[in-house]
Amino acid sequence: MATRTTLRATGDAYTDEDYINRNFGDRLLLTLNNNANHTRKTYIGFSLKSLPRAAIVHEALLKLVLRGDWDGNNTITIRRINERWSEQDITFNNAPGVSDLNDVNFDINDGSGGDEELVDITAMVNNALNGKEWHGVRIAVDNAGDKFFHASESPDWSRRPKLVVEYSTIPDPPSSLAPRGGDAVDSSQPKLSWHTGSQSESQVQVNDIEDMSSPDYDSGWVENTDPEWDLALATSPTFDAIPDNDTRFWRVRIKDEDGNISGWSLTQTFERHTYGTLTITSPPADYDSVDESSPTIIFTFTGRTQTRMGWKAESRETEIDPPRPGRLVWEEVSSNRFDQGAPTTDTSFEVRGIKEPALEHRVTVRVWDQFDRGTAVGESPFVQATRRFLYDPTPGVDPVTSFVATQQTGASPLVDLVWERAAAPDSFDILNNGKIVGRNLDPADVFVSGTSYAATVWSSEPNSANTYKVVATENGVDSTSNPVESIDPLTVHGIWLLAPDDDTAVAIYGQELADMELGETGATFEVLGRPTPVRIIDSVRGREGSVSGVLAKVDGASADTSYRRLMRIKELEPSAYLRLALGTRNFPIVLGRLNAIEPQPTTEEIYEVSFDFAQVGEFEVRARG
Repeated sequence: MATRTTLRATGDAYTDEDYINRNFGDRLLLTLNNNANHTRKTYIGFSLKSLPRAAIVHEALLKLVLRGDWDGNNTITIRRINERWSEQDITFNNAPGVSDLNDVNFDINDGSGGDEELVDITAMVNNALNGKEWHGVRIAVDNAGDKFFHASESPDWSRRPKLVVEYSTIPDPPSSLAPRGGDAVDSSQPKLSWHTGSQSESQVQVNDIEDMSSPDYDSGWVENTDPEWDLALATSPTFDAIPDNDTRFWRVRIKDEDGNISGWSLTQTFERHTYGTLTITSPPADYDSVDESSPTIIFTFTGRTQTRMGWKAESRETEIDPPRPGRLVWEEVSSNRFDQGAPTTDTSFEVRGIKEPALEHRVTVRVWDQFDRGTAVGESPFVQATRRFLYDPTPGVDPVTSFVATQQTGASPLVDLVWERAAAPDSFDILNNGKIVGRNLDPADVFVSGTSYAATVWSSEPNSANTYKVVATENGVDSTSNPVESIDPLTVHGIWLLAPDDDTAVAIYGQELADMELGETGATFEVLGRPTPVRIIDSVRGREGSVSGVLAKVDGASADTSYRRLMRIKELEPSAYLRLALGTRNFPIVLGRLNAIEPQPTTEEIYEVSFDFAQVGEFEVRARG
């Protein structure tokens, strides 16, 4: 997009042949005259340094305001000054030289004082930007008699000489080409992309050698506002498919909306290497069943060499009537380097945490090969395969008995579980709404006496339906026909700050919800050609906000007792495991600023409290499928 700017004169003066050594750089008026042996000429300087070095001037108008009458026809000649001079020192004798290249002649016929003359000196200014000496312009007239216009010393700024320039800049060559640097692509006709400013057209060249003097493919100039080019959709000419294991070189240049052409980008290279084939062989088919809670997943990878591997196992509820909002989403059970992969050639791994037969499970495997991939649009650095399966444990391990789930008093989010089992198993798992909230618990840690066991669930969903189950595990096999207890709904009052490892819970009253939002890391950019800014989000951190309310006497617990518990939580290590239960949510947090105002001796025992928090885990999974 073109830019218009107004340049003020850096100096002006006129010279007088009658006074060959006299300087007239401080006058309010500039004078022209072509009397024989009595000539007067005007010199005006403008600095072009404020224009970008690569500017292309579309229009440069010299603005002059006349003073007094300009009777008859007056032909004005303007030429470029090509030698240095200064307003304070210029005289008729030392006047600088001028060039007649692209000089300008124009007529002023019967001009009047106050008339504004606009003179097009575009070619002259472009000469200067292309390397010609530039020290302003000299103005002369073809007839006798003094003619005046206002100087830069005029008290009226609007009457001073000005140079109004409209220009645009040559676009920078496109950068950050992809694919690049020898990266591999799978497609025989990949999509090419680059970074640039605003563009209206693009030209792409592809060749099988680095010399681009006669490329195999040249798109020519095509209307294209997107910084990418899909070779599969190329027509006139079409693009021939690249054979496997072949190398290609490519480059691109663009035109902006003013028709300015960038230089060519740096030539980049890429190779075509098709993806290998990834197949999960165990479980052998979708919705097959496994009978172990830690099943071994087996896969094959052929056609390429495996260098890294990552995986993720997830579970979700399936047949829920009626469905609970948010529960038909996949929740991660366990994973290993799913995003980056771990260096390994192993083709099997063990998934832990598959505990609930009522759930649907899936495992996703990613494999990276020996090539650098993923820079091309629409291509991934890895191949991926997914298997869905069910868990059908082998009968034989006795379940727990006499299982009871009881909400603690005070409308608390804490739920106590008690159960019986004749013989201690290797471990217990506690499930809340199908999700493991206590994993591989040592029976000694939850033992009460005889055959009785007990534990407290700190992560129940407040003001929602909750189900609870305890699973016993022996020799890697889970118990079946496990009893289920439900609390529907788990009614909770207030907002609760929980410290499970310290066995401390504090209720804050006065509001049921916190002032919070989803925190994010990103940046906002102004984009050429768009009326609104664009925000790029790098990551979403989870809920962040603040809680304020009061500690009060409730269900026999004094406000002073709650205050002491709150101060106990405040003194825990910054890495302490804390949770926040409010509304229908219960999630882990880190605690920020915490303030508590003690009551005055004459007032009711109520403490005003506030604290900041940030969620640190158990982020909701939105993906469905």
